[in-house]
Amino acid sequence: MVAMYSLIIKICVYGFAICIVTSTVDGKAVCSCPYGYNLQADNRSCVYDWCSWKSCEYICEVISDQAICSCPNGLYLQADGITCSVDYCKEKSCEYNCEMAFGQAVCSCPYGSFLQADGRSCSFDYCKEKSCEYNCEMAFGQAVCSCPYWSFLQADGRSCSFDYCKEKNCEYSCEMVSDQAVCLCPYGSFLQDDDKSCSFGKKLSAGSIVLIVFGVAFISFLPFFFVIFYHYNKRFNKLAPTIVRFDAETQSTVVQGLARNQYGNVDI
Repeated sequence: MVAMYSLIIKICVYGFAICIVTSTVDGKAVCSCPYGYNLQADNRSCVYDWCSWKSCEYICEVISDQAICSCPNGLYLQADGITCSVDYCKEKSCEYNCEMAFGQAVCSCPYGSFLQADGRSCSFDYCKEKSCEYNCEMAFGQAVCSCPYWSFLQADGRSCSFDYCKEKNCEYSCEMVSDQAVCLCPYGSFLQDDDKSCSFGKKLSAGSIVLIVFGVAFISFLPFFFVIFYHYNKRFNKLAPTIVRFDAETQSTVVQGLARNQYGNVDI
């Protein structure tokens, strides 16, 4: 009896199992493992139960001596690595990656691409190659640089410069030349001295402008000259009809007529 019991113990001790003798007659024994260990398929060896302390909500698997929790189909593993929640990513249908954040499915894109407005599909981020100085937006599959208010996009399509034309207030058009605002006029017109407004016609020289000013002034005062001359002539001298005759014999000119002066009528 003792010999049989010892033999059974030796069999169960293999693999750190504890032997529980169920019968001393037929020599059969039932092996069991201490807490934290699992009995193997040979019914006598024990291995450490890594999942015993993991407390997975659904499924626990031992991989490389580590307990890893997993979830059934349709559920996803929470950030705690233990509990499971409904997998909304199944319904989201993200083009690339999907992650659960605060109970919601959020799509993400690989490096070098960006998420489209639909929140699911991804497009290559051409703005990374564009290297815009300020803002970059995707339009019709192309990267387009833009500038802040009061600045304009340079010819390189990337850098920005301050838009001095905003302050120039040109009448027609304005262009930036060497970081300076220059007003331009349509064909057939010229820029005025204020460098802003335009006038149509031929631009006059300074001398022409002076002559025009004097001409206008002369025409404006001409009626006054006639009035003064009229009153002066009426007061001092009233002209009478005269006859001018040329004498061919004497080769002389004879003037006949009547003039009035302050002394009365005088024959001439």
